Amino acid sequence: RPHWQSQPSACAAMTGEPDAGPETPPPASTAEAAAAAEAAAAAAEEERTRRMDALAALLEEELEDLTHPADERRFNDQFEGPHKDLCQQFLVDAHRAHYRVEEVDWCFSGDPTASSPSSGSRSSPSPSGGSPASAVAREEDEIPAAFAARLAIAVRQCLGAGGEEAGRRCVLMRLGTMLLSQAGMALVGMACQGAPQLALSGGDRAILYELRRRGGGDGDTPGCFWQVRINFLATGFTEYLEAGAYSEAPLPCSPESLVERGCSVRLSLEQGLPSGVAIQVLDIVDTMVLLDREGRPLVLGVGGGGGGGGG
Repeated sequence: RPHWQSQPSACAAMTGEPDAGPETPPPASTAEAAAAAEAAAAAAEEERTRRMDALAALLEEELEDLTHPADERRFNDQFEGPHKDLCQQFLVDAHRAHYRVEEVDWCFSGDPTASSPSSGSRSSPSPSGGSPASAVAREEDEIPAAFAARLAIAVRQCLGAGGEEAGRRCVLMRLGTMLLSQAGMALVGMACQGAPQLALSGGDRAILYELRRRGGGDGDTPGCFWQVRINFLATGFTEYLEAGAYSEAPLPCSPESLVERGCSVRLSLEQGLPSGVAIQVLDIVDTMVLLDREGRPLVLGVGGGGGGGGG
């Protein structure tokens, strides 16, 4: 806190008018609240940086492992296809999530007007090149395996990992399809270790996996890279159960509560690296807004009582 000292004002010295006295300091409560908010923001940014670094380290381990023959790898990721570069988990998840590849939305069957990204069909890019058009070509009779195969082709084309480039970009394709699956979401969860883990009841769940080529060119052009985005969003749920909490029964909460988790990762070709692929974590998101039925923040681990922050 600054030390306030009484000094004659310049106005009083020139005019002879009585000194109005020193400037009134702000109330202690206001100053303390501002300092607390600043400290909280700094702590949140420090934790975000820690999680980004943790995710980067996990991805580097995965990338290094993918350069080895299948029987020499430490992790259990399985890959299919002629080049063994299609993550098996990606093929399994394809019909259960919402994908966006180069501005084209891919969702397996269902109603294309549905608000949840977990339903719908495949939509075409808008003529203006902006967000995907609302008109879609419905493919309700397509089986999941055929849908997954077509989605894999779109991902391969985006990564330029077809034809003569398939062998050289094998690791890029492996890592890309692994990130575009529950395996990628699991890595984000590992990076956010220590955050509360909740089981949710009711509401909507939306999972979006997005892949875009940036910077122009085909991947070898300087400045060209791919951006992978993973996002999980839970909204509208009315009950929750915290892992490890003493309560074994779900606790009530407001449907205005939400849980969001995800990341944004940059991939690029780098000839100087053993894997030929460079990774950069651009962002990580781990947000939980947990409210009671009156809209007050809930504190986890206290039996669902109100007050405090939900993290």
